[in-house]
Amino acid sequence: MWCMMCNAQVAFMMSDMHVTREVVLDCSTAEAWELLTDPDELAAWLGRPVDFEINVVDDHRLGFEWSDEGRELTTVEFALEEVEGGTRLTVTETPMRASVAGGVRRLPIGANWDDRLLDLELLCLTRSAVRV
Repeated sequence: MWCMMCNAQVAFMMSDMHVTREVVLDCSTAEAWELLTDPDELAAWLGRPVDFEINVVDDHRLGFEWSDEGRELTTVEFALEEVEGGTRLTVTETPMRASVAGGVRRLPIGANWDDRLLDLELLCLTRSAVRV
């Protein structure tokens, strides 16, 4: 429901919404880090130019703010974890703000992550096959 009295409460609840995707990549954590932090590598699998600033949080996490395909601004965080057989990449996208139109939430997040992560997986597999 949208009303002046609950505006702050709705905004608070909506700020907690996010989309998370995980994939295990067939590469080392160092190789995965390169694919996430090198602008040319990132653009290759992300499917768009890197026209945003990449912010390194620590040696396993980084993030950025972007507006994908004309949507509202969101924050994206990548977290890497070494696991048996490769590197787990967790992607979390969170809206900077969400809008409500006609009582229906329109979240500007989650667009195409499945396709993008599949492209990244295929890139890792191709590079792994070349090294063998």
